[in-house]
Amino acid sequence: MSGSVDGSPKAAPRAVLVCEEVPVAGTNGAGSYNLTILRALRLLGWRVDLLVTGRRVPATMPQADWGGHVDFLHARPVGRFLVPTSPGALARSAYRLAKRRRAADVRAAGRIAIGRFLGETEVRAVGRRLAASPPDAIFVDTIFRAGVLDAAPAETRHRVLIGHDVFHHRVASLRANGFEAVPAVDRDAEARLYRQFSAIVAINAADERAAREMAPQVRLATVLPSAGVGDSPLAADGRPAAEHRLFYLGSVGAHNVDGLAWFLDAVWPAVRARLPDARLEVAGAIAERFPAPVEGVTFHGRVGDLAALAGGCATAINPVRMGSGIKIKMVDYFGLGLTCVATPKAAEGFPEDPAPPFEVASEAEFAQAVVEQLLDTDRRTALAGRIPAYLALFSDAVAAERIAGLLEG
Repeated sequence: MSGSVDGSPKAAPRAVLVCEEVPVAGTNGAGSYNLTILRALRLLGWRVDLLVTGRRVPATMPQADWGGHVDFLHARPVGRFLVPTSPGALARSAYRLAKRRRAADVRAAGRIAIGRFLGETEVRAVGRRLAASPPDAIFVDTIFRAGVLDAAPAETRHRVLIGHDVFHHRVASLRANGFEAVPAVDRDAEARLYRQFSAIVAINAADERAAREMAPQVRLATVLPSAGVGDSPLAADGRPAAEHRLFYLGSVGAHNVDGLAWFLDAVWPAVRARLPDARLEVAGAIAERFPAPVEGVTFHGRVGDLAALAGGCATAINPVRMGSGIKIKMVDYFGLGLTCVATPKAAEGFPEDPAPPFEVASEAEFAQAVVEQLLDTDRRTALAGRIPAYLALFSDAVAAERIAGLLEG
């Protein structure tokens, strides 16, 4: 450990990650990406505390395995339980206990919430917490929490946006698919928010280019999401004994619900007609939106051991039809040793060098591509052989190197 001028141990630099919810692996893409940033900072020797601004309060305090402190803006801990402390958080908790919306309701609603800007009261509350113990760096989870910069201590040098997405691109994608995004972020508004930061983390090269056009004076780096598997991904052998089983992992995001509903309506019957024994294993909170049984499909809900479930599957699918950024579920698939059949929208943002371990199929060709991957072990094995080299791009070590560059100087 390095020392100070007087020889005493030098304290580790401290970052505060201001985020919507506590990041948990395998829960949703945003959480997985925040974990990438968190693990990278820990590799660089930083202490990381979380300030959670979301009103969706979990019932119990999540277990933080990185040693930092977790503070909730809209809840307080009582033992191991979390008690909502604001009307918005109370309303969210009541909704969680109410009947879940079906997939059809999501598609019929027409309006999709893509984020929520913090209110003035919330910004002041964040400011009080930051002022009590000023951090060396603030990492802000999406533009929707950019308001915390107004309350950040003047001595906080690094003010880093975790981009996650270019949101005016997401608005355009949703609009093209017949949905109205709320809030309807436009390019000028997003550019103004970008320029308030000292640095921006982009989730892929295309997002970095877009950010550079909007904020040319801000330091930028592409940090691909990490698979979180270190140097030992599961054996990528094409799963010759997996029979005709598919894997899908998804959160309750509207783009996921729309994509899986389309797959079950338009693709799955054609797959089952060719392969009557085909099975689809669905993991993640998306199961809440599909309460009705589907022949050949098992909705597992949140799964503690994804590797055990995925280990019995031949390949995975990502049938998403709208959105932007990177579809992190596919990185999770590769980390689990699975290849993937993806729509063109799902493949956007992924590097093309080295050769990726997934196949891209249009909506019209999707069923045929799935059947071919399930039937052709040699084809899967060839794709799976690409996983180790491809996953090298999606590692904590590479993420740490990129973030270190942003924090230099």
